[in-house]
Amino acid sequence: MGYEHPFAASSPPPYSMRHTFPTPSAPSTEDMVPFGEGRRSTPKRSGGLVSWLVIGVVMVLLGPSAQPASGQALLAILFGDKLSTETFQMGMNLDMAWAGVSSIDGTSTRRAFSFGAYGEIKLSDRWRLQPELTIKTPGGAEDLAYRDPAVPFELVGDSLIDEAVLNGSVTRSSGYVSLPVLLRYVAGPVGIGVGGQLAYMTRTNDRLESEVLQGQVQLEQSITDSMNRWDGGLVFSLDYALNPSLQMRSMRINAKYYLGLTDTVKDNPGDAVRNSILFIGLDVPVGGSSAAEEVAGGR
Repeated sequence: MGYEHPFAASSPPPYSMRHTFPTPSAPSTEDMVPFGEGRRSTPKRSGGLVSWLVIGVVMVLLGPSAQPASGQALLAILFGDKLSTETFQMGMNLDMAWAGVSSIDGTSTRRAFSFGAYGEIKLSDRWRLQPELTIKTPGGAEDLAYRDPAVPFELVGDSLIDEAVLNGSVTRSSGYVSLPVLLRYVAGPVGIGVGGQLAYMTRTNDRLESEVLQGQVQLEQSITDSMNRWDGGLVFSLDYALNPSLQMRSMRINAKYYLGLTDTVKDNPGDAVRNSILFIGLDVPVGGSSAAEEVAGGR
């Protein structure tokens, strides 16, 4: 006989639930019981470890002495040297991001990995135009409550579910495909930039986690239809070239801040809930004659 869920007799709320009850009859692993049209819950994943591993692999390419040209040389082998000219350079963005939202008190940032591609156009010796395509841009925040805007969890008249909803903490996870465009000023190894960003939201999920007397409860619901698909705002950047002599072909440590100007919640009667995201990571140029020369010269 399977483990019977204690809420099976009640009317199902419109979200899925995961629970762990410390009873002898409960299995040692967490059961999954779907409710209504809600999404099936998944275990909380630690994206931070994977993110740092990816960035760590890139840093290993730099070698013990942190020579950025070594990493470029390997990328030149993989991708060739046809993606750059004297006035144009393509590359990859590998960033750790800390996402938050405005106008909701008590929330904390959500950490996630972000990556994409960029093109750097040389306008003059000092000025660069840098359009980017970020195919994994995180949004959302942690430590929301059920009363906060667009949080889907409601009191349903079941004491255990209601206790979980009242005392639980909600993590909002959004995914965006974004198109930032930056105008950068470069002075030696340092570059500063400002620009705008347009982003399209692909999905948003809210996950509530709560500790009750009977054990741990997790509820999860997709709220994509309750959110505005398009988001726009300003981007500010600061970067440092690891090998300035390579100019646009140098790897760069970068920090970017996105200030959202649009409300992420559809038909929101309260204060606007805007995205706020800090990115810290690497800009890795792809190809280029300098990297090819590194391979040929065995440096």
